[in-house]
Amino acid sequence: MEDRKHLLTCLLFAGIFLSLFVPFGVLAYGFTTHAFLTDVAVDFYNASFPDRAIPDALKDFLADGAMHEESPPRLLNHFYDPMYGRGLVSAYINGYSSKEWAVSAAKQNEPRWKAVAAVTSILSAALKKNIEELTLETDFTWGRAKYFYLTGDIGKAMYLLGHVLHLVQDASVPAATRNDGASLVRPDPYELWTWRFTRLTPDANLAARLNGKKPIVLSNLEAYFDGLATYSNNNFYSENTAGLESEYKKPFSYTRREENGEWFRLNVDSEFGVYRLTKEVRVEHFNDIIPTIPEFTLSDDLKKVPQDYWRILSTKSVQYAAGVIDLFFREAEAERGKALEDTETGGQTLIGRIFAFLKDANRVLSLGVGEKKEQTVVLLDRAADGGGLSVSETNNEADEVEACAFATSASPSRAGLIINEVAWMG
Repeated sequence: MEDRKHLLTCLLFAGIFLSLFVPFGVLAYGFTTHAFLTDVAVDFYNASFPDRAIPDALKDFLADGAMHEESPPRLLNHFYDPMYGRGLVSAYINGYSSKEWAVSAAKQNEPRWKAVAAVTSILSAALKKNIEELTLETDFTWGRAKYFYLTGDIGKAMYLLGHVLHLVQDASVPAATRNDGASLVRPDPYELWTWRFTRLTPDANLAARLNGKKPIVLSNLEAYFDGLATYSNNNFYSENTAGLESEYKKPFSYTRREENGEWFRLNVDSEFGVYRLTKEVRVEHFNDIIPTIPEFTLSDDLKKVPQDYWRILSTKSVQYAAGVIDLFFREAEAERGKALEDTETGGQTLIGRIFAFLKDANRVLSLGVGEKKEQTVVLLDRAADGGGLSVSETNNEADEVEACAFATSASPSRAGLIINEVAWMG
């Protein structure tokens, strides 16, 4: 049954991609837009927390993870409707909410979610070596990212954190928070507008919009999903949920303005001011005394509605994502402190046992016997002063390891069932 579901999912995506001739990443922001937003979020985090800054060399791990989370069919789990506490619900296919998807290894490891196509990587060959063993896996959860960080696999930790940042960014997209599954087949005007912003073609004004603002600091990951998803759900439309005829009562506005022959409904944000909520399609049906049912769209001739949405939602996305990065390090370091305490007090938590193992065994790694290998090693670790992370790259030639040689003329002695291994080995 699971195999059949997986096949149907593959066929669904194949049909979507072949019929539309568009690159996958059809939900919300395109995967290259996710990479751009992740870069900006890291820069914003670094400027806000300079004592714990992430080196530029690690940004590619975060951006690569954010891109790869878009791999189908994973993107079916990128919806989160905070009003009804659900993920994607449709007549054809359903998914988990992004809030639970981000933290549940059991859900991510279900066979039906194994990627049927892969987004290209932006990592160099040297950096890829740090995560290559993850390419066939499906567990890219918050908790596993912290595990890798605590055990010293910083590249993997940042890569998995990038996956989570993608999910948080999608919580700023109205189609993903208003159960608009139709956007999987036909992206709405806001989504189409955002695809132009990438690492190569960035929004030059986004950094300026962040001036004077701070990361959103919350106490747990769920609060980030709830906060951003509620904001986008309550204040913005998707193309197929515009107006009171949808199952959502917010937003709505009777304030109107005419611009170049087009009528817009306006809304006001306490932080960002007035913005165009939607365009009226059938203006003649509007009556100030007895309003009839109007029709709305996010598509206008000069793309003013999508531009207003992006101006606000991209900024919020970065503020929330930077806060999630801060939360990641706060939680991980708190767990590190608890684990170190466990090793001293005999505690038996999982992380405590890991740290005890590392402390006692020092993790000696063998590179082989009787041969030499040249390796490019990218060292990813916390800075020596305990603040931030450090990155270095070096070429090492592994020392030749020889088998233990021995010679003896002694004969093994046996007494009963006891074997004298010392005499045998010399």
